[in-house]
Amino acid sequence: MKHNKNSTEYLNQKLLGTGNLSDFFNENKDGITKDTFGVALGKLIDKKEITNGKLFTEANISQSTGYQILSSRRLPSREKVLQLTIGLSLNLQETNKLLRLSKHGELYVKEKRDAIIIYSINNSLSIFHTNELLHEENFKVLE
Repeated sequence: MKHNKNSTEYLNQKLLGTGNLSDFFNENKDGITKDTFGVALGKLIDKKEITNGKLFTEANISQSTGYQILSSRRLPSREKVLQLTIGLSLNLQETNKLLRLSKHGELYVKEKRDAIIIYSINNSLSIFHTNELLHEENFKVLE
């Protein structure tokens, strides 16, 4: 069976068996990120070719909060990260990566609120439609 050299499981096994941390990093540089939340978010904003103002509108985030997050003056809550990822129309993998980089838990399908958000992401729903679904199920909306 062929292993994905960038998978977490593969990298964990390699790390367990390494005798030299520098060698491990050099041999696995493609699978290990050095990006911070702000850098990763900036790359995704560039990739999506969206202006900051449009992103803040799509994410339902105030301009002042948005710029504080982008400048790394403010660490975003899990809710704000989710708002930004929905505003950027990111897929689930990109969303979970930003959640990890911001030190927040990934979306978990067995949690009903998270399942609603995953559904929204998978169906490219806006923040407003996502909030409608959350409200219908009596969950806190993203704000």
